[in-house]
Amino acid sequence: MPLLHGKVAIVTGGAGGIGAATARLMAAEGASVVIADVDGDAAHRVAEAIGNVVAAEIDVSIEADVQRMIQVALDSFGGVDILHNNAV
Repeated sequence: MPLLHGKVAIVTGGAGGIGAATARLMAAEGASVVIADVDGDAAHRVAEAIGNVVAAEIDVSIEADVQRMIQVALDSFGGVDILHNNAV
């Protein structure tokens, strides 16, 4: 069984670099992943490339966006188990 089977992860700054690599690895290990990034188009491209991943255009410096990010995870996957804060 994959290491993260059944877990829900949010990766901030997940549209590129370390964040995208983290999202790919978590998905490969069985997690359902929310890719949260200020660049919504890039987040959607990464999500489409990975599959079974949701993208959300989020600015982590805005409290309402962070609340929406959590809501996306709740609505899409039913909860949050892992939060990888990669956004700068």
